Amino acid sequence: MRKILPIFVIIFVIIYYLPIDWKRKESLSIPLGNIVQEKPCNENAALADDRCETIKLWRKSAEQGDAALQAKLGWSYLLGINGLPKNEAEGIKWYLKAAELGNQGAQFALGYAYKIGRGVAKDEIEAIKWLNLSVTQNDDSYAKIELEDLEKTATQEQINEGKRKASEWRKAHQ
Repeated sequence: MRKILPIFVIIFVIIYYLPIDWKRKESLSIPLGNIVQEKPCNENAALADDRCETIKLWRKSAEQGDAALQAKLGWSYLLGINGLPKNEAEGIKWYLKAAELGNQGAQFALGYAYKIGRGVAKDEIEAIKWLNLSVTQNDDSYAKIELEDLEKTATQEQINEGKRKASEWRKAHQ
């Protein structure tokens, strides 16, 4: 079960942030290969590719505080897709911005990143904080599973500190 869970987490993150409108049938005909771009967009060059133009629009909206697009940029940088180079530090930066604005998916992704040490130093307290925030916001079963798994290996002090930080964050963001 533990070996399968990360696969489900990755699938969830990909589906959750996939830049396709799954409700429209015509968008389902877009093959996944068209979303992933081997060569990153050069944002300083004349951009002819629609995906590069989309990334420019995402970035503009994200810089203006759109938490959903901040999370999409985080996901895209973390995996090196959608015309962006793989850059875990940049991905975490965007996830943090979205998580601070209350984006549940970004809170989950950030908590998971801290749990496994992807793009950030492994930190059980921060992982518990962000996973706890994700769970309490949307009873997300993936976040709940990751939080329960983490609480099995964390010390009671780490669990208490992570929950205290989550509680402080909620009070500051009400």
